[in-house]
Amino acid sequence: MYNNEDRSWMYDRLDHNQNLTSHFEEGVSRFLEFAFSQTQLLNRGQAKCPCIRCCNSKNGKWENIQEHLYKWGFVPQYYVWFAHGEDDMSYEPPTTYFGESSSHHDNVGGRYREMVEDVFGGQFQHTNYNQVEHEENPPVKRFMRKLGLGYKTFDVCVNNCFLYYGEFESDSWTACPECGESRYEPSEIKKKFIARKKLWYLPLTPRLQRLYMSRNTAEHMTWHTKCRRDNDVMIHPASGEAWKSFDATYPDFAAESRNVRVGICTDGFNPYRNSSTPYSCWPVFVTPYNLHLICACDKNELKMLWDSGVQTYDSHRRENFLMRVAVMWTISDYPGYGMLSQWSTHGRLSCPYCMENTKSFQLKHGRKTSFFDCHRRFLPIDHPWRMNTNDFLKGRIETDAPLPRRLGCEMKRHIELLQDIDFGTSRDHIEGFGKEHNWCHKSIFWELPYWEKNLLRHNLDVMHCEKNFFDNIKNTVMDDPDKTKDNMNARRDLQLLTNRRTLFLQTGRDGKLYKRKAVYCLSKEQNIKVLEWLRGLRFPDGYASNISRCVQMQHLRLAGMRSHDCHVFMQRLMPNAFHDFLPDSVWGPLVEVSNFFRALCATELRKSDMEVLQSTIVVTMCKLEKIFPPSFFDSMEHLAIHLPWEAKVGGPVQYRWMYPFERRMFELKRDAGNKARVEASICEAYVMGEIANFSSHYFEYGIETRANRLNRNEVEMDQNNNESTISIFQKRGKALGRGRTKHLTLAEHQAAERYILLNYPEVDCWLRLFDEQMCMGVPENEIESRHNSYFVEWFKEAVYSGRYDVDPQIRGLAYGPPRSEGMKSKASLLDWRRAEGLWNGLVIHRRSHTPHRRSHTPPEPPYHLLHPRFLHVDARHSLALMLNVIPMMKTSRCALHQMTDAREPVLLNNEGMMMQQAE
Repeated sequence: MYNNEDRSWMYDRLDHNQNLTSHFEEGVSRFLEFAFSQTQLLNRGQAKCPCIRCCNSKNGKWENIQEHLYKWGFVPQYYVWFAHGEDDMSYEPPTTYFGESSSHHDNVGGRYREMVEDVFGGQFQHTNYNQVEHEENPPVKRFMRKLGLGYKTFDVCVNNCFLYYGEFESDSWTACPECGESRYEPSEIKKKFIARKKLWYLPLTPRLQRLYMSRNTAEHMTWHTKCRRDNDVMIHPASGEAWKSFDATYPDFAAESRNVRVGICTDGFNPYRNSSTPYSCWPVFVTPYNLHLICACDKNELKMLWDSGVQTYDSHRRENFLMRVAVMWTISDYPGYGMLSQWSTHGRLSCPYCMENTKSFQLKHGRKTSFFDCHRRFLPIDHPWRMNTNDFLKGRIETDAPLPRRLGCEMKRHIELLQDIDFGTSRDHIEGFGKEHNWCHKSIFWELPYWEKNLLRHNLDVMHCEKNFFDNIKNTVMDDPDKTKDNMNARRDLQLLTNRRTLFLQTGRDGKLYKRKAVYCLSKEQNIKVLEWLRGLRFPDGYASNISRCVQMQHLRLAGMRSHDCHVFMQRLMPNAFHDFLPDSVWGPLVEVSNFFRALCATELRKSDMEVLQSTIVVTMCKLEKIFPPSFFDSMEHLAIHLPWEAKVGGPVQYRWMYPFERRMFELKRDAGNKARVEASICEAYVMGEIANFSSHYFEYGIETRANRLNRNEVEMDQNNNESTISIFQKRGKALGRGRTKHLTLAEHQAAERYILLNYPEVDCWLRLFDEQMCMGVPENEIESRHNSYFVEWFKEAVYSGRYDVDPQIRGLAYGPPRSEGMKSKASLLDWRRAEGLWNGLVIHRRSHTPHRRSHTPPEPPYHLLHPRFLHVDARHSLALMLNVIPMMKTSRCALHQMTDAREPVLLNNEGMMMQQAE
């Protein structure tokens, strides 16, 4: 033992010349002799390394540890070598240090000692800090428990058939009353009971109440009453028919705008990196459509929040009110849909809308359920395709009318007549299952008194519908031998069901059957061209992932595409990828599918557009049925028929699809640090996150927290320096690097001024006035030319004529930049070919920055997003706007496709890039 020696040498490593001190070298030798003399602690002749980098967590040989200590020094405060065999705590470290050390850890103890003494004053008399016994965590846990909202645990039967809840929580219930399985793990210690399975529950009521405790969130809890526009436009579920129908049915609930409407989502994930491990964790999320999502819910609590509500203090209005909660619908993938609704999503009756009236069937050779020729019934009664007996199922005509939507009360009466089936691993089914109905159980949601009145109870997930639809198209068109829907069994089924003789199997000279190349399949050379195009494709920074990683040239296929990759390909790339290789009769319907999902996923919907979309998707599906084999049409293709109705009733899909929940589950998977107690570690991390989020609202302004943290590439601007109300000056930006000054020529000046005045909303009223005065009787094809030729001069004359009451900023806009006698603009600006910057959430790089990167920036910066404080101009309010014309003048060679939503990106064919910000 070396407990009585002076170990100040441990942190006096270097002298003033940055050389090792002699007493440090001698001390390291003595330490190594002692460490390697403790043979019981050695691991294959190696001891723990106490350097700053290894921190006694790695083993090393004598020479390696010596090298580490010489290079980096000892871990701080390691006066007692407890990791190397010392257990006597009688050693007292020195209070002074001799010599000068370059280690930045030398004075750490002194700084922290001063901080502690400043807090505790003279009450803290301990001088030997290593001898002070550290207090355990319970006091800290009690303090954190007061800040957080906590959670509860309930024991569950290992067969999922019983929940030990309420009167069954007591330890006297040691076995499941349903199946007899033991509740606890077998243990030799009789007083210690460890449940075999647990449910972790985070109470919903206090979390909803906390949303009203902070003024920052309480003010926004009623914004849904202010976001509604005209009756046809939908930007939030509050504009949908389901929300309005609920308000009409329960006016007392709707009268209090602070009442909360929630959606429930669940999905399973494997918390382990090894996907072969048979373990699945199923979190349940509750999404308040007033604000963001929350974890967990309870049926009894939901009933209480509807029936009696709970008294809640609103910190924004500074008053108490009775908060009630209603569940609008559930959100899940298709298997989760079956678990929540208890209508099985497998088999011939899997469609939850068509139910037992479906015309799906099982393929004889493919052994899968097909929804082929199930969509003609949705066509108008007089449509000619109803009588077509050649292109669909041979010899069959369609005379049935479209199915009406079933009411909730009708479904509830039907469910109440079904027999009860016990939960758990039992494979018993209700009588008639798979033939007359697909009900597995009676869903617990029907116990909510308002559930049958909801127009939309369970949402079909657009994310998974789109992905599965795209996968079938991609694998079949690119003829992936492992995943194509056009294999040998598909051709055998096609031969039995249709009259498409060109696709029948042929017998070769050797007597074997082979299938001809279909018109909807690409050849090997065409697949190579498509994959090479995709491999060279680059997107703007932050728009999409690197799809080129999915290209497998060796197997000529796309593999490993995630949901968002399929989303981008389906809506943006598929029309261009297959345009030159497929005949118009095949390419046209695929483009219609692409346009369908683009229109469906818009952030702003119109009910009239959804009605049109409902009729067009029926025609599109019938076109696809005339092209692809019956095996192509599984349940996910069929569900596209019902998506427009759900959008019309529920509102934009961004509030009802799985993307945000999938991202949240990725975070939960990351939070599962203890793989032996996955659910416990997730709940602990969630509660810590709650505390951080709640506390962040009480920090002073200017301190970065979770509540005010800027998004990627965003720049905080000083709003006091921006007094303009013109939209161009409201954008945020920041210049990176240095630019080069350039003067505008006369042509650039005029083109920029004309572009600004014709394209900004502040001037729209003046443009309408110009049309009334100067374009009456002018042919429509000449109006644009007249705007370009005369509007700028007319606008200036009208503003300064004194006949109109003009805003001072509009007057400054009309004045424009000053010009010299030589007609050169005195305005100077940065030449952005030599500069970089962040503008309104976009990052702009030089062209030389991106050639070898997988992401790309727009070919020219979006000058219309610049802020005037970064521009060297004389007439500030007008010259900044003049920059808009420059990128527009240089994109004439690009084929720009008209977008359905102006906020969505624009695809440039020749560059394979996208401009503007993603959704």
